[in-house]
Amino acid sequence: MPGVPLCTLRTYQPTPTTVRFTVSTRAAPEQFVGRCVHYLLLAGRLLLASIVLLILWIKWQNILQHSLHLPSVLAQSGLGYSMKWIAEQIPARYLVPVALLFLWVIVQRGYKGKYSYNS
Repeated sequence: MPGVPLCTLRTYQPTPTTVRFTVSTRAAPEQFVGRCVHYLLLAGRLLLASIVLLILWIKWQNILQHSLHLPSVLAQSGLGYSMKWIAEQIPARYLVPVALLFLWVIVQRGYKGKYSYNS
């Protein structure tokens, strides 16, 4: 039937009195490669979110005119220079809404899921 999403039902811990299950429109990765890709994408999203939050923190430190202390490994890397440049050059009225929009896109899921407990 067109337009109806395929759903995946996964049952966890079935007992005579309680069933814990998940219904999702995303199929669970069953193979090793699928699981690796899933966790690599998750790690990438966490890394991007951390970078965006660090840029916002640098901007906050610049607004308060505090001295900025980044870890030496990060401060000496190209990523550290890029984050400092972004925080120093882009006004807060543009940087904050764009960063929040970017964070919202990062945490969005490309599927719908429902977790239920029945007793």
